[in-house]
Amino acid sequence: MTAIAYKNGYMAADTAVWRGDVIAGHIQKIRRLLDGSLFAAEGNSDYIESYCQWRILGGEMPPIAEKDEDFFGLIVMPSGIVCWVPRSYRII
Repeated sequence: MTAIAYKNGYMAADTAVWRGDVIAGHIQKIRRLLDGSLFAAEGNSDYIESYCQWRILGGEMPPIAEKDEDFFGLIVMPSGIVCWVPRSYRII
């Protein structure tokens, strides 16, 4: 389970990668995007990496599946607008 918090320009998230009930490693779950937005995600670490690479490097959006319970993102734009990447956007 990932914890993501945002308030007044500050974002925080844990870094744990879980395999069942065991911590299997760590991943950076918050990234600054090229436009200055902050992006934080929870879920499958491969999905997080794919989404971040797309948002940071540009290009075409990675393919999405119909539904995934293993990926969710929060984006805070430089203007302060907060939006989310819903669970329905699965990166495959």
